Amino acid sequence: MLVRKVSRDLASAQARENWLAYWQHFSRDNQAFCAEINCLTPSSQAMLVKCDKDEEGVFVIPLCQCHSNNLEGMLEIGESTEVIPFHYTL
Repeated sequence: MLVRKVSRDLASAQARENWLAYWQHFSRDNQAFCAEINCLTPSSQAMLVKCDKDEEGVFVIPLCQCHSNNLEGMLEIGESTEVIPFHYTL
């Protein structure tokens, strides 16, 4: 599945850590690794993304610091990655 970052304004280091906590709270999966399809690095942050096939929905995915910092353009994530809608409330 292809995704792209929603906004550079929502990408501070603190925000990425908070989004990871959000993803962990709502996830049914305990995915410990980056969502990028070929990455085996543990996830340490999360980002808001839009799926290539869904222009309306905004989702949270876990990423390693490298992919979180360099998410320019499209990123391919594994089909089994649990994407969490960003509009849930804690």
